[in-house]
Amino acid sequence: MLRRMYSENVNEPRLRSNGDYVEGVGKKKLDFQFYWGALLNNKLPIAFFTALMTTLAILYSLLATPIYSAKATLLLESQKANIISIEDLVSSEQESNDYYGTQYAVLRSRALIERVINYLDQSDPASRAKLAQMLAPDSADAASQNPSLSLADRLGPGQYNEVVNRFKDAMSVSPVVKTKLVTISYESPDPEFSAMAANAVANQYIEQDLEQRSLRKEKASVWMNTRVQELKAKLDASESALINYKKENDLVDVSGDVSRLTDQQLIFMSNELIKAKAELSNATDLYVKTRNYKSSSPNLLVTLPYVQSDVAVRSASADIEQAQRELAELRNRYGAKHPIIIDANSKLASLRSSLNENISRVVATFENDYQLLRQRVASIEATVAQDKLAIQNIGQQKVSLEALEREANANREQYNRMFDRITEIRTTDGLDAANAVVSEAAWVQTNPIKPNKALIVGFVLLGSLLFAAIVACIKEYLDDSVQRRADIEHRLNSKLMGVIPLVESVSSKRNPDSPLTPVVAAKSSETFIEAVNTCRTAITISSKKDSKIILVTSSVPDEGKSTIALNLAYSFGKMERTLLIDCDLRKPSIGAALGLPLNNVGLTNLLLGKSVKPGIIKCNVMDAFDCLTSGPIPEKPLELLASDKFAMGLKSLSQHYDRIIIDCAPTNVVSDAFVLSRLADEVLYVVKPYATPIKLIDNGLARLAEAKASVVGICISQLDTRKSKSYGDLEFHGYGHQYYGYGADYFEQEAQPEEFRLAS
Repeated sequence: MLRRMYSENVNEPRLRSNGDYVEGVGKKKLDFQFYWGALLNNKLPIAFFTALMTTLAILYSLLATPIYSAKATLLLESQKANIISIEDLVSSEQESNDYYGTQYAVLRSRALIERVINYLDQSDPASRAKLAQMLAPDSADAASQNPSLSLADRLGPGQYNEVVNRFKDAMSVSPVVKTKLVTISYESPDPEFSAMAANAVANQYIEQDLEQRSLRKEKASVWMNTRVQELKAKLDASESALINYKKENDLVDVSGDVSRLTDQQLIFMSNELIKAKAELSNATDLYVKTRNYKSSSPNLLVTLPYVQSDVAVRSASADIEQAQRELAELRNRYGAKHPIIIDANSKLASLRSSLNENISRVVATFENDYQLLRQRVASIEATVAQDKLAIQNIGQQKVSLEALEREANANREQYNRMFDRITEIRTTDGLDAANAVVSEAAWVQTNPIKPNKALIVGFVLLGSLLFAAIVACIKEYLDDSVQRRADIEHRLNSKLMGVIPLVESVSSKRNPDSPLTPVVAAKSSETFIEAVNTCRTAITISSKKDSKIILVTSSVPDEGKSTIALNLAYSFGKMERTLLIDCDLRKPSIGAALGLPLNNVGLTNLLLGKSVKPGIIKCNVMDAFDCLTSGPIPEKPLELLASDKFAMGLKSLSQHYDRIIIDCAPTNVVSDAFVLSRLADEVLYVVKPYATPIKLIDNGLARLAEAKASVVGICISQLDTRKSKSYGDLEFHGYGHQYYGYGADYFEQEAQPEEFRLAS
């Protein structure tokens, strides 16, 4: 079975009698079984509230004025304006979400609604009468007297605004998803007026768009005529500037052959300059060697490449070699002074002189060529520089010329386009179509859309049922009383000793404040006595071996502690010698339950020592236990219970009885229980479920813990079994059968009161 769960965390610790701390009151957690029980426990209020609200919904559905709705459908077309193109200042409408969103806003705008209202008011008498009947009943007389006045003039600003707002509230605009269609709906009690209003909105939207297009076209035409004149003047000025620039700079064909010839000449001269510089670089090395040889070693000039390559030098060198060979042969024949030898030497000297002359000539020629080569490189560099400057100047002039040509072409294109557009507008004047058409006109409905009786009744039925259920769950959740076993075990950290059911007494003469005796309880409930016996068994198991004195108390009055004490004494008395003492000296009830007269002798007589008679303890009550009643109510009961005389007397009585049951006052009313708890071995705490707040119970247990009392556990008293079944935790198992329980036939006769005698 699902059980209600609680948090292990608690608010405050509580001190036990043995010095240990136990947890305080815990917190509730979500438990669906608990809320289901709450619904069952409050089923009658929930049913009553639901029935009441449903009845009111039915009455409203029957009495409410029926509302009819008419719908007109428009097909929106995104058209580009026929005035000028997109590049011009007057932009066209584009097919986009922004465009359709704008049109939906226009359909809901106040300007269109006022236009529709004025149209209905001025169109025909029937429409005016319908409008006055639905929206402006006060304007009917004024309209008959002054038909020429508009509705706004007849009503005044305040009432006219109300009429516009009512019309706007009754109208709705809904686009059809993934289409260009939009639905215009109007709701009113008159189906004919609903259709009339929806169609009027659609038609006036189209008329308004056509009027706005015509107005825009007129304004654009005036603007375009002025603009054409401005563009014509601007075009003439730009063309004149272009012609004058060509004349001033002699640019007949700058982009033609002239430009290309200058470019080719620059390329050719650049190549020549590269070659000349290369030749000059090579000649410079030879020129340096030549200058060095001439100054230091003239004989080495003949080794220079350009000297060796000269024909005359090669021929002279060959002749010298031939003359030297011949001279060598002649020397072998003749002497040094022979005429032939002298002629040969003279010839050789002549040849050598000729060679030197040729070498000097070749060197002079090379040096001259070198100087010419340097001059040529310098000349080419100057030419290239001049060509570059000329090309740069031509490039700048060309850029300026192209800018003037672009400006002239742009002005000419803009002028031609504007001229063509204005010509087109004049040609197509009056052919523009609206941006929307009526796809489906509204028609008179015969079935109202409001009120939807089935929907209203069903919604109110479910809503009221849900609301009542939530309220019932909240009410039960906020009820912080003991309702389950977990409340005792987890939130109060105590043991459950027993669960005593609620007994409705069969005797109408019995005092309702008087405790139930076992005889009376057994006549009304078959499970009561067995429940008491179960509690007795739990106390016996949980108590210490030497525990004799059991104190029975509760948090507040009327929790059934006296009934529990009386019946526990009866249950223990069947097994052992038992004494029941009524220590509730402020509001005693045991004596009345046993049929003893008021102010009979009892405990107070013993403690005060007045009028003490033998037989003050009533013995063998119901053949089960002895009883010491409270006696007359004293002035200071707490002082009597705290006296040494009472402690000594209780100690003396414990030597003669196996079990002593003490019934005392509640813990949260007076302090008697805390004084008596020090004299008792165990404390049984009685709790009435669904009544006493847990915090109040915990407060009583905490104060008992401070008094170092040993609380054996908690006994549930006066449990309503119907609520127990609803919540499903404080259950009774098997107590309802005659076989296991004690019925009324178990008590054939209630024991008659005997004479009082002093216990020995």
